[in-house]
Amino acid sequence: MVQVLKIGLPLLALTLLATLFLFSRQIDPGKAIPFAGVDVAEILSEQGIGGARFVGTTADGGTIRVDSERAAFAGDDLRATAISALIELADGAQVTFASDMAVVSGADQIVRFTGNVRVTANPGLVIESEELRATTDLSQIDSPGPVAAVGTMGRISAGSMSVSLDLAAGATGNLLVFQDGVRLVYLPGN
Repeated sequence: MVQVLKIGLPLLALTLLATLFLFSRQIDPGKAIPFAGVDVAEILSEQGIGGARFVGTTADGGTIRVDSERAAFAGDDLRATAISALIELADGAQVTFASDMAVVSGADQIVRFTGNVRVTANPGLVIESEELRATTDLSQIDSPGPVAAVGTMGRISAGSMSVSLDLAAGATGNLLVFQDGVRLVYLPGN
């Protein structure tokens, strides 16, 4: 019986394996993943990083963490989509950025945030704009277009805005300036 099984079982295995190859269907590579919603040719032609994270420090010792859905180089510029950033300043204050896209210019070290830009700063200041430009060390930030802000004292709308280091004698913070048709709606008790 053992002698028969020694010969019979391997022959049975070979027969099953041969049957798999004989009756298998032809595979069409174009229909391999019909539910994938990506363009393979586009992915292969454009090099980039998915789920990119950039970490750095500011000139005054704060930390910056930027997360993006996708980042890719276009010449000297770095383009990133679906941006969210957290900046922890040296004094402990936190600022968050979010936008649809950001472009970091390699030539002039400027970051340009575009599309649904939202900045949230402590204590309770939310600024929204369609475009925001910042130096890579965050020493100068400006919005060349309309800005809407909501804070503890009310709502502000303006044609433009800038944030810079306060260079007044003895000052250690940042100077936030709204310009071009500033409108403040004061809400007492907030």
